[in-house]
Amino acid sequence: MTVGVLLMAHGTPADPEEIEPFYTRIRRGRPPEPAQLDELVARYEAIGGTSPLTERTLGQVDGVRRPSSAGPRAATRSRSGPSTPNRRSRRARPS
Repeated sequence: MTVGVLLMAHGTPADPEEIEPFYTRIRRGRPPEPAQLDELVARYEAIGGTSPLTERTLGQVDGVRRPSSAGPRAATRSRSGPSTPNRRSRRARPS
């Protein structure tokens, strides 16, 4: 039996300079209004300038990769990069 584990995270800017391009990307290319950008920048500043999301997600990937007494080591692949909305993606249909 093969078991697959999918870990997903929407993504987050790696540093404060990436906040505006990130926000534009998740809005499907529409730049945020200045007040919206100011609010998001303030939120990131309130948590230290960047989100811990990437670090936590990569920690989860490492945890899944470690062998355990419950079964064999999992073969894994990982990818991280900018999140790009895909208008062609479709929901999986039950078989």
